[in-house]
Amino acid sequence: MVSKPKVMVTGIGVISPLGLNVDSSWQGLIAGISGIDTITSFPLDGLETTIAGEVKNFDPVGYFGPKEARRMDRFVQLGAAATLEAIESAGLVINDSNRNRVSVMIASGIGGIITLSEQIGVMKD
Repeated sequence: MVSKPKVMVTGIGVISPLGLNVDSSWQGLIAGISGIDTITSFPLDGLETTIAGEVKNFDPVGYFGPKEARRMDRFVQLGAAATLEAIESAGLVINDSNRNRVSVMIASGIGGIITLSEQIGVMKD
């Protein structure tokens, strides 16, 4: 019988409308706080929907520096910041001996929508 590789989740990272880390997100969740609020990240002119679960007060420069932050779409910034928290939570040190045995799985239903909508506006002009 062939043994299957084991998968271990050893760290957790969260950036959400409830908080910018696991602790604040969890505290908001158990307190019954809603992350839904009026959208502030783009103009709402002509839109029927004006509310969403929006991550607020996130500063990607604090995680990646100004140059890298400018190069990353917002959904990548959020995912990468959560990944950094998960790595720290796990106490994981990635080095030459283990770098080929470490992975992170992230999914996005429609990543890059802000950049996409901005570039459609540029194309129209």
